[in-house]
Amino acid sequence: MVTPREAAGRSGCTGKGGAGWRSACGALLAAVTLVLVSCTRVGVPVSGTLIAPLVTATAVEDGGTATPQGGPPPGISLDRTYAVVWVPEGETLAVREPAGISGAVVGILGQDQRGLTLTGNVSRLGSSVWVEVNRPGGGKGWVNAWNLTEEVPPEAFCGDDRVLSLLAELQRALKEQDGVALAGLASPKRGLVIRHAAWDIDVPLPEAALPELFDNPKERRWGYRRDNNMPIEGTFREVILPELTDVFEASPTISCDNLVSGVSASDVRWPTDLTNLNYYGFYRPAEEGGAPYDWRAWAVGVEYVDGEPFIAILVQFQGEI
Repeated sequence: MVTPREAAGRSGCTGKGGAGWRSACGALLAAVTLVLVSCTRVGVPVSGTLIAPLVTATAVEDGGTATPQGGPPPGISLDRTYAVVWVPEGETLAVREPAGISGAVVGILGQDQRGLTLTGNVSRLGSSVWVEVNRPGGGKGWVNAWNLTEEVPPEAFCGDDRVLSLLAELQRALKEQDGVALAGLASPKRGLVIRHAAWDIDVPLPEAALPELFDNPKERRWGYRRDNNMPIEGTFREVILPELTDVFEASPTISCDNLVSGVSASDVRWPTDLTNLNYYGFYRPAEEGGAPYDWRAWAVGVEYVDGEPFIAILVQFQGEI
């Protein structure tokens, strides 16, 4: 882990991507004047006692009968390998036969399982999509497609200049409050998920809601305050946008598959349920001479859909006393 003092003092790019990484990093520095630091895979959750439990953003299960259909839907490719995501720490993903939550469990997948391939069989149950996977060690079975993401090695991710362009466009969309642009950056598979704190609930925003997100008067529950468990409620503009702006318009330090952080009573780690999702961290340090806990960071989880990178989740981190 790079210390905040070391990170703030750097002006170059280092990582696992070689020459391509340095070239792509230079493009981002020119576009958004950010500092990029080392690429290190981290898969440990934020520690500490949870007041509000983690609630993962799962697809809605409407019931019905699984009906295999002739080929995968958009975003499900037979020529790619997949990894498990959005499975809480200590839990596993059940593989079922037939598809659906009523199907018998014929196997389990760990929350960090990688290297999965698909058979091509797909079933739709209400609003959810189930896919048949080849089980490690032999056999087949069904899982909810929400819990799969295209597997991309960290080295390839950190060297992908398309991701840097995606991040530059995210910064522009936030600065200009351009909901249409934001919608074009979000994962077509799951929209945009916002996690106000790494330990807190997920708030899934469907792609159709994003064009009007900045001006939408709808109040939402974004999570809970850790000190008193009181809900955090309000519009996106009132609650989330100022906290995003606080980081993205502050010339933050950024890092690939690694979180730079300030002083905190609890460890700052990428959530375990997102272990197989690559991300960039954006860190705004505390003011010199001010309270050391007054720092903020956002991590941008990136998902590939049909080989193209999109933003899947925004996760916030702050200093805790």
